[in-house]
Amino acid sequence: MVIFANDSLHLIEINEEGKRLFNFNEEIALPYSVSDFIGEELTKKIKEHSKKITEKPFSLGVSEIYDKNGKEIYLDSYIQKTKKGKSFDYLLTSLDVNYQVLAKNQEINANLQLRALYNRIEKIQEIERNRVSREIHDELGQVLTALKIRISLFGRKFTRLSIIEVDDELIDILGYINNTIKTVKKIALELKPVRIEELGFSDAIRWYVQDFSKKSAIKYKLTLKQNDDLLSEDLTTTAYRLIQESLTNVAKHSKAMKVNISIRTINEKLKIEIADNGIGMKFPIIFSKDSLGIIGMKERVNTANGTIRFLLGKLSGTRVIIDLPIKN
Repeated sequence: MVIFANDSLHLIEINEEGKRLFNFNEEIALPYSVSDFIGEELTKKIKEHSKKITEKPFSLGVSEIYDKNGKEIYLDSYIQKTKKGKSFDYLLTSLDVNYQVLAKNQEINANLQLRALYNRIEKIQEIERNRVSREIHDELGQVLTALKIRISLFGRKFTRLSIIEVDDELIDILGYINNTIKTVKKIALELKPVRIEELGFSDAIRWYVQDFSKKSAIKYKLTLKQNDDLLSEDLTTTAYRLIQESLTNVAKHSKAMKVNISIRTINEKLKIEIADNGIGMKFPIIFSKDSLGIIGMKERVNTANGTIRFLLGKLSGTRVIIDLPIKN
């Protein structure tokens, strides 16, 4: 956009781009004030820097103005003086940098989200370290200590025991050992979904959903129509974690009584749909940089080159629809 104005900042001429942006009507009597076009912010900059403006282009930086429809526009503007006898006119040249500014803002927001996500991951890792440490100390440590004492006592009185009493002691000790094994498996399972490796994807999902329902008292319907043979280890782990996070959100926030989980393979994609009958999601949450659980889900889906959508349910609640490409 190019504007010529006199030293009083009244319009002399404007180019076609300016006319288009501001719906310029040449039939209306001049003079227009330049501020009618470029707004108060940019006009104020010109007045503030009037003594610095010479015949060489002077940068006014990026300013925010509004077009004829009230839409924001970002202009990177330069101004210079042109001699007109003893007086002078202004030549204002502005470049639309709307795309660059919006892209920069998106980049800043993305960086803020990633930073918040990184901080959340660090916090979760620290919480997880403390939890595992506590479980190892409290549960595993106690079981091993009890086992050590039991074996020590057994060793002291071994020579005085009958065969039947030895058998009873050994059965008791085996009970301690079995409890130790269960504790180790529990800790390992919470750290990594080893059920996938042990049971396969379908049975691991069945086990997890049943366990979720038992702990949350939320009823469920599970539909599995996927071909596990087509799914890579990375894909099944991603799907498992996404289902985990989705059901965690259902339990924490939805106040739902029932949830439907559907997993299918359609057109070389793994399609996951989770729908609850709860109070429904407030959609500004989806775009908030503070919704770190949702940001984590989006990042996980993006890493797998997939898509994720959050929709209102047909009658109530929230639907989460995830499409993940199958890599052969």
